[in-house]
Formats: sequence, C-alpha cells, structure tokens
Amino acid sequence: MKTKMLISYLQSLLATALTATLAIGKSPLDFTSADLKIVVNSIWVAFIPVVIRALSKNDHAFGVNAQSDNHLDVVVSEQH
Repeated sequence: MKTKMLISYLQSLLATALTATLAIGKSPLDFTSADLKIVVNSIWVAFIPVVIRALSKNDHAFGVNAQSDNHLDVVVSEQH
C-alpha cells in the first residue's frame, strides 16, 4: 500500500512540477527566485490528490478501506 501511495505521489509531483514549470513560460535556467518558489510550492500541492485518495472510502488501491499488502493470496493447484 505504501508503494502505491509513493508512486501516486511521484506521478502527481511530476505532473504538477512540469505544469508549474511550463506555465512560467521561460527556461528553468532563466528562473528568478519568485519563479523557483512557484515550482517548489508545487511539491506540497502534488500531495493533495494523494491525501484525497487516502481518505476516500471508495478507493480500493490505498484508501481507508484498502487491503494491506502484507496478505498474500495463495493459489493451490492440483497436479495429476
């Protein structure tokens, strides 16, 4: 479950940071401190969708009702 949350956060972070960087409209090498502050703020903003999913009762991936990754489904097959 924690791996799924981390992957979801990293996806949100990438999308949000890229969007913030492209919305500024200039090369990252030309960013001012105000521009960098906008991109850095996207780091905590990217966490919001992950929190929303974690608090959702209907999200079976890693919501409050999600199953733990610690359980294993064992399939026993008979060989003849």
